[in-house]
Amino acid sequence: MPQNLRKKVKGKLNAVMEALSEMDCFGGEPNTKAKFYIYLQSASWCPPCRKEMPKIVEMCPEMKKAKVEIILIGWDRSKEAAQKYLESFKAPFPGVMMNEGKNLPGFVRSQGIPHATFSTTRDSSSLRPSPVPALSSDGKRSLNKSLKRSIRKQKTSQATKETRLSKASP
Repeated sequence: MPQNLRKKVKGKLNAVMEALSEMDCFGGEPNTKAKFYIYLQSASWCPPCRKEMPKIVEMCPEMKKAKVEIILIGWDRSKEAAQKYLESFKAPFPGVMMNEGKNLPGFVRSQGIPHATFSTTRDSSSLRPSPVPALSSDGKRSLNKSLKRSIRKQKTSQATKETRLSKASP
């Protein structure tokens, strides 16, 4: 991560950007205005990961417009290998190694790869683990459906909390 991330962002960083600013990131510049994050667990040595990556990279412009940022969580043995992996696909998103990625808010380590977890900046909670093929099998529709479901679930949960608080107030 460029050391000047904090200088580039006016105001307070969200929880994910705050965590990233403390990590040794590589690859593309993170989208500091993102509302949702996809933690993509992947590795250069994994054939299914290499097969999915071009489809994911192709979806990046649409995701950026929707304020969704992908962060690669590298399972490679070295940062250099993970960085070359991102560069080989011209991936426009940042990456961190697994040993640091586990410190990202809402991160859930998977049992296998490729794997993606959605996270939101509102409360840094993990929204919904999802296998990566769901992202690329029918790309935009699958992603939009998952995000809408997660947002709806989050709003319902927030409304329930507010109702409970208003009933508890004298």
